[in-house]
Amino acid sequence: GSKAATKLIFALPGNPVSATVCADLLVRPCLDMLHGSLPPEYSSETVSVSSLDYNFSEEDERFVTAMVDNAIVHPEIMAVLPKDLKLDKERPEYHRVKLKYIAEQRGGKHKYEAWSTGVQRSSRLMSCCDADGLLCLPQGKPGEKMKALAGEQYPVLVTRIGGTMAGLTSGKKLLDSMHVSAKMVKVSLVQVSEDIIPPSDTSLEERVEHLLDYDTHRVIGKSACTVKGVVPSLVSICTSQKTDLVIVVCGSGDTTPSPTFVSNLEVSSALRPLISKFSDAMSLQARRGAVSDNPLSALFEVLVGFMADGKMLVCVPNDGLEGALSSIKGLFKHAVSVSQGPHGSIGASHHSQ
Repeated sequence: GSKAATKLIFALPGNPVSATVCADLLVRPCLDMLHGSLPPEYSSETVSVSSLDYNFSEEDERFVTAMVDNAIVHPEIMAVLPKDLKLDKERPEYHRVKLKYIAEQRGGKHKYEAWSTGVQRSSRLMSCCDADGLLCLPQGKPGEKMKALAGEQYPVLVTRIGGTMAGLTSGKKLLDSMHVSAKMVKVSLVQVSEDIIPPSDTSLEERVEHLLDYDTHRVIGKSACTVKGVVPSLVSICTSQKTDLVIVVCGSGDTTPSPTFVSNLEVSSALRPLISKFSDAMSLQARRGAVSDNPLSALFEVLVGFMADGKMLVCVPNDGLEGALSSIKGLFKHAVSVSQGPHGSIGASHHSQ
């Protein structure tokens, strides 16, 4: 006679260290999220966790996405390696480490050193003893990089608060996490149309979010400008974006007329000086995808390239948007990673000794 309810079940690995690490990475943040980390824009009156079903509506999906992005996870710091560490060629690694606080004399600056707890075998519980956190190491690449070198900095998920870590009392939102954001391509959208686009028009964002893979891409902002006076405003908007990828869309959808052929050329002419390196192959691939989706898009130019600061810039027409982005979206993460290099937002940082 009890009311049926969806139950959340966590299945953890059998090895003790693996189970401990997975509980720290997944179970604890998830339970914290379910017990109060609800995004402020959603209230229990509109949708709640208990009301979600397997057949998610669009509103349910937005709720879950917002809830996960706003979930509070571990406090994070960047720590310097005092010694080289071998990378695993099979997978990324969460290496148990002890953290050593080092106060530097000049300017009151300080840093943390991450010292390995020893052999990281999953059956060896001693590797968890006195561990302050999990050092996020990338997967090794044979022939390229098989060691994390002394002096490099990597994120550490702090799992034990106390002692020198006592000041870290709160975590970060998942979307702001260094650990997660380093694996994501952050995307900003710029709409160019004949008329001013109302802020309430979210159709473009929804279309692009639907096209891109949620696990590897996030649309975190949208700007708009009109074709009139496009050069100064568009240049300013594109250069000011704090993202990895800027997608410029010529046209705003069904409610507002798309720019003419001449207007599209104005947009392309404004963007070309911003691109320091063009990707003709990706441009051609995107244009073919756009044409297969909407033959009218053959009239418009498609641009793909990289700005001097490492940002990727893509300009596509609204007519054929789905076909254009679908044909090259699988290349975005690799292209951004190569463009930004190991010192960009994807990869390790280096500490000046």
